[in-house]
Amino acid sequence: ISHVAYSQCVMNIDGAAVITVPSGTFIGTQGDIVFQNVSAGIDNSGTVECQGTWTNNASSGGLVNGSAGTVLLDGAAQTITGSVATTFSTLTLGGSGIKTLVGVNATVTGTFNLATFEFATGVNTITVTTTGTITLTTGFISSLPLGWLARNTNAATLYFYPVGRP
Repeated sequence: ISHVAYSQCVMNIDGAAVITVPSGTFIGTQGDIVFQNVSAGIDNSGTVECQGTWTNNASSGGLVNGSAGTVLLDGAAQTITGSVATTFSTLTLGGSGIKTLVGVNATVTGTFNLATFEFATGVNTITVTTTGTITLTTGFISSLPLGWLARNTNAATLYFYPVGRP
């Protein structure tokens, strides 16, 4: 990694602010990441680490310009929330505790790495697109009634559905 930036507080990305994370670089926070207003976002080709809550209230979607990089949720029990769904290219779970969708859906277009963690959809939907894959060690996806793991498929091939309950 050629560059590292790290924060110990809330990373509030507001207004027209766009943070660029080039390939091979890392930015992270021990706190929350909050996207506010119309065009606020992260143009992520590297790795963005969040140890707190991921809140997307930006109509831009939070991750902008295709953002082909990785988002790493590696705090204790964490939530993905906000008023706007986030589309992740690669979403990797780490740290400890359950990662939960609260009041919002999310999409993964690349790799969704559950590792050893539970990802709880609650009453929301996590969508893995036709280009996406799910990897894990012992992790799984759980949901309440009306919550979903949605897999978009377009080929006669095997698709993996790691669903369960604790």
